[in-house]
Amino acid sequence: MPVEEEAPAHEERVLSGAEVVAARYGELPAEERARSANALAPLLAEGTGYTVGTVRKYLGDIKRAEKQTAVRH
Repeated sequence: MPVEEEAPAHEERVLSGAEVVAARYGELPAEERARSANALAPLLAEGTGYTVGTVRKYLGDIKRAEKQTAVRH
């Protein structure tokens, strides 16, 4: 079997902007994650290549999803 078939293409894809921001957000301590998206966006935008506005949008989506998950449990 050729090597190409053993490694599905989805494993080699580049992370989306939202995934990059979510990963960086997940690395923050809980007290930092409790800060507003407006406060966190400049911090998380550093080194990502995304603007603060874009990161703020992703953070809003992430925080909404967290809130919905917390309500369900």
